[in-house]
Amino acid sequence: MSAYKEPFNQTAGRGKAAYLALDGIFHGDPPLREGWQTHKDRYEELQAQKWLLGEDDDPAPVIEAMQYHLRRQAEILHDPAHNVAALLQRAQAEMPQLDEWERGNLARMQHIYTHQSGFIEPGLIERYEQTLADAEQEWISNYNEDTPEEGFAAQIEPFTRAIAVIREAVAEPARRMGVKPSEAAQDLLNPGVSNDDVDKILAKIKPGYPDLVANITAQSNETEAPLTLPEIPTEVQLRIFDRLKNEMLLAAGWDEEKLAQSGVNIAPLQTSATGFSWGSNKNITISIESYEDNLVKGLGNTWHETGHLLYLLHMSTLPEQAQDRPVGQFNGFGAHETAAMFMEQAGFRNTAMTLSTPIIHEELSRAQAEGLLPADFDVNDPALTAENLYRLTNRPDLQNTDWCTSELVLPPNMAWRVLAMRKLIDEETIIDPQTGAQRPFAVTDLPQFWADTMNDWTGIDHDTQQFQIGESHVFEGLGGYFWAYMTGAMSAATLHSQIAPQATAQDAKVKSLQDYVRL
Repeated sequence: MSAYKEPFNQTAGRGKAAYLALDGIFHGDPPLREGWQTHKDRYEELQAQKWLLGEDDDPAPVIEAMQYHLRRQAEILHDPAHNVAALLQRAQAEMPQLDEWERGNLARMQHIYTHQSGFIEPGLIERYEQTLADAEQEWISNYNEDTPEEGFAAQIEPFTRAIAVIREAVAEPARRMGVKPSEAAQDLLNPGVSNDDVDKILAKIKPGYPDLVANITAQSNETEAPLTLPEIPTEVQLRIFDRLKNEMLLAAGWDEEKLAQSGVNIAPLQTSATGFSWGSNKNITISIESYEDNLVKGLGNTWHETGHLLYLLHMSTLPEQAQDRPVGQFNGFGAHETAAMFMEQAGFRNTAMTLSTPIIHEELSRAQAEGLLPADFDVNDPALTAENLYRLTNRPDLQNTDWCTSELVLPPNMAWRVLAMRKLIDEETIIDPQTGAQRPFAVTDLPQFWADTMNDWTGIDHDTQQFQIGESHVFEGLGGYFWAYMTGAMSAATLHSQIAPQATAQDAKVKSLQDYVRL
């Protein structure tokens, strides 16, 4: 007999009773009984741990644990004794019996159930996790910044395997939703976004984009070139990033007492090749990109990842009926990236840089006094002034159009990635340029597709020999994430444009970074 048998309630209708049964399945009764959310939370916490593994660390224990928690999610939802499909149908048929939070929770349950259906097939979860993990290790070991063409040649086979297993995982959700496999992958991370939605937005943005790139480049070239930054050890940069992160948290009211009251644990800040803020609502890991010769890149990433962190922390302030339930989690990565990009764009403003610079100097001076910087390191180096740091963050270098170099090149980079993922997952038919025969779009077509798309968007020629796969999203099963960066950047920019008059008027009044963030 199921532990989640639908409760008998003389006062509640059948729709409400069905909802309560579903709540037991998804939420459980912590700590006595683990529901779906328990395993989902643990899976995301392990994902953050995996990203922090070093080259010499064995990923197998973490991967095995992730497989277990992903498998338990699928088992809980698709156990015939739980009868989730019938409960969802019954609860949805009598929606008026549910309050607003319950209706939202029910919608999220349905979304989760549909996408979890991709893992019904026996053995697919283990094959999915192991294939992606193995492919990621091959990608990391073959990435070659000096000879990208060589690097890409070695990436083709593992990337092809990753796409194939993702295609398997989205096949059943796509069938149930009545959409293309690529749309199911997209919907998992960006609920409700269709290929038509994407095409309409890209068609609206693209025509004027080469002119925008040309105009901003011309304006940048008219300004004084920024000074080159001195090298700063990672350990010292970490102190700067941590101090800035804490200033932002305090400005938002998240002191140690509030964190403790909310039951939230934030792991000590770390640095990594790729920044992230990830985990469950109660256990969050934040890591910042660090480059010893590029403090500015880490500063931008600090604002970005702290934006993610603040968004996750907000989840802990929701009403009790939303806590530890699907409705109490973020609804798509578009909102998550909007929060992160909003903070990043705020950090790139002149006022933010002016208020951040004294903190940077304080931490550099403290590090020098402790022997972490050489005695001849110039804390007052002109390259470390607010003016120069601002120039560095707001002067795109179009010699490098990688998506992390500036927000100007983010939309073109997201456009080719979103469209390429669609072609790969859906196995769209193309005409082979060599034979003239029809065949599915393949990983080997990526260099030319990248070059053509980037050329069209930026007006800058791109050499196919310079292409290689430069990020891990697909290997993490997050191939549908790229659209969130696009919508996040656009939404954040729209918010900033709306508050610009008020923000500019307040700039002269703020005296500290906390004041700036708070306003």
